[in-house]
Amino acid sequence: IHLLDSVDRGPTLEMLSTWLKRVASGSQFLALSATVENCDEIAEWLDAKPVVSDWRPIPLREGVFLDYEIVYGNGKRIGITREFGEPYLDLASHAIREGGQVLFFTETRRSAVALSRKLCAATWLSLSAAEKRKLAEASSDIGLSAERTKLSEALSSAVARGSAFHHAGLHHDHRSMVERLFKKGLIKMLTATPTLAAGVNLPARIVAITSLRRYDHVLGSEQISVMEYKQMAGRAGRPKYDKIGDAIVFASSPSDAQYLMDTYLKSSPEPVVSKLGSAQSIAAHVLATTVGGMAHTTEDLHEVFSSTFLARQRGYVNLRRKVEEALEYLTKEGALKWTNGGFIETNLGRRIAELYIDPSTAFHFRDCMNMRPREFTPISMLHMITSSSDITPMLYTRSSDMALVEDFISEHEGELYLSSKAENRLIQDEVKTLIAIWLWIDERGEDAISDMTGAQQGDIYRLNESAVWLLYSASELAAFYGHKELLPQLRELEVRARHGVKRELIELVSMKGIGRIRARNLYDNGFTSLQALRRSDVASLARVPSIGTKLAAKIKEAVGGKLKARDLKAARRDEVQTTLEDFNREAG
Repeated sequence: IHLLDSVDRGPTLEMLSTWLKRVASGSQFLALSATVENCDEIAEWLDAKPVVSDWRPIPLREGVFLDYEIVYGNGKRIGITREFGEPYLDLASHAIREGGQVLFFTETRRSAVALSRKLCAATWLSLSAAEKRKLAEASSDIGLSAERTKLSEALSSAVARGSAFHHAGLHHDHRSMVERLFKKGLIKMLTATPTLAAGVNLPARIVAITSLRRYDHVLGSEQISVMEYKQMAGRAGRPKYDKIGDAIVFASSPSDAQYLMDTYLKSSPEPVVSKLGSAQSIAAHVLATTVGGMAHTTEDLHEVFSSTFLARQRGYVNLRRKVEEALEYLTKEGALKWTNGGFIETNLGRRIAELYIDPSTAFHFRDCMNMRPREFTPISMLHMITSSSDITPMLYTRSSDMALVEDFISEHEGELYLSSKAENRLIQDEVKTLIAIWLWIDERGEDAISDMTGAQQGDIYRLNESAVWLLYSASELAAFYGHKELLPQLRELEVRARHGVKRELIELVSMKGIGRIRARNLYDNGFTSLQALRRSDVASLARVPSIGTKLAAKIKEAVGGKLKARDLKAARRDEVQTTLEDFNREAG
């Protein structure tokens, strides 16, 4: 329930809870959290009874590491043996000797990778022969589940030695693998960015927090909240394995140690505060409330929003004005319309809600379709989605990116939505994000995209999932805006974004088991269409890199080609269609 305080997820959680209170009145609410300071206030809002317990399956100690000594909040002190002469390594070695694992939280992705590599010196010495064998297999598997990149190779190298890192830049399959290996106890040391504390349950004997700061692209390095610290510290202690869990922060001086002790270890989390208050968020939820049938008059709407947590905390006077402004905005833009005695959603408004996009994104698409650049191209359509409020993740422009972004703007000026934003920092971020998607559909490798934009494997996949969703949404809305002529272009671009291919491969990637690499191999070897595949023989197809006899026979069957007896026999004999590496790399 503490996620009410999240800028991203809080408003949706708050409105969902508000709606449930109305449509499922009398139902029980079970709202859980270990880091809520104002639980009485939240319970009163939910009409629930607060139940507070300080019981913990594994007792937690919180301490500060300074000069090879851990000082706990109760005054107890423990010395750490100086074995490597490096505090992180020596704490890791201390934990290993006690049979435990350590979860290190770092400020940035780069520091997580670097520390994971460094910790291998401690983990490798502790591994048994059986553990080394299992980790070697896991290390090899990392290269099979996704395209090989510098980041995946760094992970593979660390995993083989009993260490690993975990952050949003990793491929999803790699993050899942790391989590499994850590839970099994094979990974002894795991480094992660603070995002892991909120979303994944990976307890460790020791949680070591190397920095209580986080990097923000706008504000730079900033301190984390006490609530975030408590979320990280709460990962200390493995049920069934540990008798106690330690959460350790690192201090640089005695005064820093005292500051950390007072500010974080001995402090309570900040109160949960509603994040529903932005005009954009309120407009989205006014529309959703209407489409959901919970309000068709201003009185209904005020009744719903006056029962939100925001209204409970700040009163309804200011929120009432924002709700009425949102209603006026949605009506003016055509998502709602007035009827006798109230209002209802239009077909456009219902579709916006069904697509789960922000209303501002829908209206932005309309404006982009109505007022197009001089040359309307796939780059224009990509800029339309990267300049929307729903694109995620937005790639922020570093000083090292300026030449890339400025050159792209100069080369494609007539295709971009520049207007008065040309000198705005926001346009640079939009264009950098556009470039990453453009490189993907231009069939560039993930390492090449990362080198040019800084977007890592996990970022690339999330960004292109977002692009596919928004391109689909734009194509669905085009007809509402009188632009059916854009449907073929938008749908073609959606397919290209989904598969990461140029136009000529669209037909080939429509086949199951054929991804961007296999499709390119087929095309470059003369199999440029389904008809060409239908006319081919299995032997010719099998000679194409990453295909093999078994897959060649499946392709022939899929396109309606005739298989000869010798082809079937060869396919049965060829139990491995290609190397496992190529097969898994193409999956999806």
